[in-house]
Amino acid sequence: MRTFLRSILARLKPSQPEVDRTGFDPHAYWLNRGKTYERDFSYDPRYTEQENALGAILGRLDFNSVLEVGCGFGRIGEVVERLKPGIDYTGLDISPDQLVGARRRLPNATLIASPLEDFQPDRRWDLVLAVEFLLHVPPDRIEDVVAKLKAMSAGHVVTLDWDTPVKGRIAPHNWRHDYQRWLGPRRVAVSTAGIYHWQLGDAL
Repeated sequence: MRTFLRSILARLKPSQPEVDRTGFDPHAYWLNRGKTYERDFSYDPRYTEQENALGAILGRLDFNSVLEVGCGFGRIGEVVERLKPGIDYTGLDISPDQLVGARRRLPNATLIASPLEDFQPDRRWDLVLAVEFLLHVPPDRIEDVVAKLKAMSAGHVVTLDWDTPVKGRIAPHNWRHDYQRWLGPRRVAVSTAGIYHWQLGDAL
């Protein structure tokens, strides 16, 4: 009986330690962090793994235009440009400071400084791409955000985000979501993250 009760209690425990997010403002956080993000960025093998895995997924898709949500200083935009030189690329980021770096790396891109919820485009893109973006969306907004990514896509949505429990406390600007619920099964595992691919016509 004790073993049975312990197993029940173990399942009831949260998969991650609770994080105190009292007073946390995601917009203010990213506007401030964006001022030094590129300068403080440390390139490690995890990012090479991400870029190689994304390149393999994107290389199998048919697209001539891409919107990258949370494009930052253009790291993933460069991956897309190498894969499809001259692609019709639009990058969206809340931080004007991050976009300074993106303009250096992607001189022919259309770059827009705006929170996603304020962005009201009059077009759709063949591919909507979001890398390590959804993990920064609070749980009460995640479903609406994923729905907006789908609405802006004329073909594909590809995301890469943390989806595996890790030891220790997580930072207050990170959340782990059930991406399979909205985007279908994980296509590729990349360290503690997963790549998800939804395409127009999927039932989800």
